[in-house]
Amino acid sequence: MRVEINTLPGMGEIANGYEYDTVTGDVISKRESTSGRRLSGSTNKGYRIYTFMLKSIYKRSYRVSMAVTEDRLSSLVAAKMPVKKAVSTKSTAVAEHNITKGWIIGSVNGNVMSISETPKVHVTESSVKIEIERLAKAYPGKTFVKMKIENFVKATGVSWS
Repeated sequence: MRVEINTLPGMGEIANGYEYDTVTGDVISKRESTSGRRLSGSTNKGYRIYTFMLKSIYKRSYRVSMAVTEDRLSSLVAAKMPVKKAVSTKSTAVAEHNITKGWIIGSVNGNVMSISETPKVHVTESSVKIEIERLAKAYPGKTFVKMKIENFVKATGVSWS
């Protein structure tokens, strides 16, 4: 089964025409050919990374693509797939709460840290950097922090994702 990558949580900025094959784990681009071609991605520090063009509405003069690791893609697809009894609670925890790995931004005032009840999860480090710089310019003197979401634990027994 193939899943459109831009339908995955946090991937809405990606242009149409990229698919993830759930059987083979391949990433397919149909942007140049309707039959599609397998993307090989690049490898950096042991991680396979795929770079996707953004939809025109998200393009900025300094940012026209998004890089996503292979692990991130496979975890998002696993979370989107219907949960079957054979699937581990690892996928269930992510699917039930729509939690994604990435970065969120908060602020610090004295000893009090504050984040939104529904923070935006930035799936790329460049995205969170752009936003934290925008906030710093908009609110001079205020301290902002970048926090990384690496794992989740469901309270009904410990199950790392």
